[in-house]
Amino acid sequence: MLADEQFMDRFFSKAEQEYCNSQSSHGEHYAARFAAKEAVVKAFSGFGIRIRLWDVEVVLDQLGVPRARVCDVLDNVDHEIKISISHSERESVGFAVVCMEESV
Repeated sequence: MLADEQFMDRFFSKAEQEYCNSQSSHGEHYAARFAAKEAVVKAFSGFGIRIRLWDVEVVLDQLGVPRARVCDVLDNVDHEIKISISHSERESVGFAVVCMEESV
């Protein structure tokens, strides 16, 4: 396995890889998703919750809106993640807001 393939398999799910590879500018789509993953990780760190980049998956909902989900790690934590991603030929940006249910 090539180093690039190892990187892709470590940081992107099969669904993310299939989506990005189906786009004409696949590098831009990978970069945007990576930026969104970083934003989600940093947003959760504000609550003292440590997740890793490969725990986050960026998917499109039925309307084509990007959504982030954290795989397995937060099954017992009530949370909502809102993301925004954008990219151009040379730049990508990801923004995330995490809302946590307050404990009573």
